Amino acid sequence: MLPQCVTNLTNVCACPIFEAREVRMSADKRIPTTEETWKELHELKEPGQTFDELLTELIQEHRERQLAERAREVREADREELTSLDELRSTTE
Repeated sequence: MLPQCVTNLTNVCACPIFEAREVRMSADKRIPTTEETWKELHELKEPGQTFDELLTELIQEHRERQLAERAREVREADREELTSLDELRSTTE
């Protein structure tokens, strides 16, 4: 099933994305968004910032949150599985 922003094509805005970082020539791509999403993206965008820069920043922040969450999960799993040094010391004394 497609998300509403793709299936509801009567209320769609095009978000132009210009990618010139990894390719010598710039490529013009369009991402369909709802009017509400377009406005929210526009509000997040700093003056002079391109939508490509904004989306790249949002992707990086998302990946950092995912990595931090995964690190938290690993730390919690380690706490549950590992025996603390204090516990080891008390059992050997």
